Amino acid sequence: MGQVSSHEVVFEANYGYTLASGVVLRPNLQCIVHPNSRHMPTFPPNIPNVFVVGLQVNAALDVLLGLPHH
Repeated sequence: MGQVSSHEVVFEANYGYTLASGVVLRPNLQCIVHPNSRHMPTFPPNIPNVFVVGLQVNAALDVLLGLPHH
């Protein structure tokens, strides 16, 4: 059985790009070193480092639908 790391390190980079009025794309990159599974006892103790790519889309429905907003 392996050892659970006591120090997790996360490097994150994200950016917001306005695609259209009311729509923002946010690509996201993460590098997680020494993932920590101490709070999830059913997870294996030797989790490898990971590189994560994500994309978030934020849409302001009031702007997209032409509704009044404050």
